[in-house]
Amino acid sequence: MAIIQNKYLFSWENLENSKDLERLEFVLSHLPDEKLMRSLEKVRGRGRNDYPIRAVWNSLLAGFVFEHNSIASLRRELSRNPLLRQLCGFNPALGQSAVPSDDAYTNFFKLLSKHENKLSNIFENLVSKLSEKLPNFGKDVAIDGKTIPSLAIKETDKSSDDGRRDTDADWSVKSYTNKEGKVTKKVSVFGYTLHLLVDAKYELPIQRKVTPGNESEVKQVEEIVGSCNPKVKDKIEHLIADKGYDSGDLNKKLLRKDGIKAVIDSREMGKADYWPVDDSFTVFYDQKGRVYCRQKGNLKLKNMPFAGFEKNRETLKYRCPVKHYGIGCPNAENCSIASSIRIPLALNPRIFTAVARGSLKWERLYKKRSSVERTFSRLDVSFGFENHYIRGLEKMRTRVDMALITMLGIAYGSVMENKHKKMRSLVNCRA
Repeated sequence: MAIIQNKYLFSWENLENSKDLERLEFVLSHLPDEKLMRSLEKVRGRGRNDYPIRAVWNSLLAGFVFEHNSIASLRRELSRNPLLRQLCGFNPALGQSAVPSDDAYTNFFKLLSKHENKLSNIFENLVSKLSEKLPNFGKDVAIDGKTIPSLAIKETDKSSDDGRRDTDADWSVKSYTNKEGKVTKKVSVFGYTLHLLVDAKYELPIQRKVTPGNESEVKQVEEIVGSCNPKVKDKIEHLIADKGYDSGDLNKKLLRKDGIKAVIDSREMGKADYWPVDDSFTVFYDQKGRVYCRQKGNLKLKNMPFAGFEKNRETLKYRCPVKHYGIGCPNAENCSIASSIRIPLALNPRIFTAVARGSLKWERLYKKRSSVERTFSRLDVSFGFENHYIRGLEKMRTRVDMALITMLGIAYGSVMENKHKKMRSLVNCRA
């Protein structure tokens, strides 16, 4: 918490307690932000202190807690609410004149951007604390990219940044598909992409990266996973993502480098329905990773039951349906499959993964992918990214970090006060 050192003679304690202010106090009291505050105060030194560092910082956090999507909206609330000003740390004797100007907030954001590492340390600190308190935090993670439009609606030929244009944003194309996987609509957006890795059980952020909108989502995964807090990274067993991350190379690197099993949907591979496993044309597989066998001279395929992943060999094992189910097969005596077959992941890394496609485990894990979508929804609705006034990559990164820090602070405070069910609630975190 950014502790306010000065105690003022004037007090509003005799007024009715505000539940809204309790929410803000709850968030402020659980943020490990003291190092950041000292760094910012050191930079200011003995210069003008019209708007104290801690008070301005706390007021920005209040903007997230009370869902203000602009500085103008936050300033109006501060001007109207003396209780809020005092809780943030502004001198109550100054009245409305204590509220920072637009320029003061702009300069503060610029100062914060220069201390991005300290802001990142708060994020990492909270993730580390949660990993110690929450069972299996980080075991199953989900990743996705969220397009955040810039306030600037288009790029400009002018290279200078005067605050009214966005020289960092770029175009991205979002495709929408139907149930058959066919693209039904494409939308171009000028802005940024938030690449977010979340815990799939608790729906809390673990790592993040903000890039211009035109950068590939797949290419960010290795860096994001690699930069995770070591306490969390060592726990990751499964990484879940939609078909936008479909990549055989990514699947191999995650498994071999970090021991992480990818649970990623696959894109359409072509017009063929089945592909042979080898030259015998006895065993086939489809795009969903299901494996079949067929009798010689018979086109009918029989599903081969999955029998496990062999880590040392990097193979998937499938059993003969005759041996497994005890059914009859006229070709059993002449079949080249004794009792089972091993399929190396290297045959097709996009299809054959450490968690076999089509297995109950794969289906169960893939359903957790929606956790990252719900996290994005909270950022849009509760933290103001659906209608924002942000231009520039540095400012976008700072705002994203502050929103995620607030989210993690609420979660950590809820856990510490044994209110686990409210760890994702911005409204009822103190109720």
